[in-house]
Amino acid sequence: MHYVWSTDVSVVATTDEGGEVLVGQEFWSRLSDVVELEPKLWVPVRLLEGRICKEMKTNLVCIREEAERVQRLQGGAVTEANRAI
Repeated sequence: MHYVWSTDVSVVATTDEGGEVLVGQEFWSRLSDVVELEPKLWVPVRLLEGRICKEMKTNLVCIREEAERVQRLQGGAVTEANRAI
């Protein structure tokens, strides 16, 4: 089995000279994952695909929840528009 995990997270924001984020600026991020599998002949591929899909969904939910928690701690509001992205 060969497994490759790649993550690219980018945050775009404008800051003032003191490093503070300017009000009204938007943030965005992108998270990309690549999984390559070479199962043994006897391993049911559908079973692996289902398991990986389930685990990736769980991981993405955890990432979103942590990002929202950090945003709340920093005094930012989590809106439904931000949450859907």
